Amino acid sequence: MYKYKVFIQISFKPEILERIIRILRHRGFININLNYKYDFNIKKVNIKIILLSYKNSKILKYQLKKIIDINILFI
Repeated sequence: MYKYKVFIQISFKPEILERIIRILRHRGFININLNYKYDFNIKKVNIKIILLSYKNSKILKYQLKKIIDINILFI
């Protein structure tokens, strides 16, 4: 089982976080830890996620890149 650390920066919209969590679940990734912090200076949300999965991270990256409101994505 592989452990992945994901950093995502998004515009502040609650429905985007729901979409991200749904993608994680549907693609078979197990969420171990999720930190969600709003940055008042830049009006963006920083999300740090630790995941477990037997699958390759390329699957996740491909799906998350489809969300247009994601500004930064690191896996």
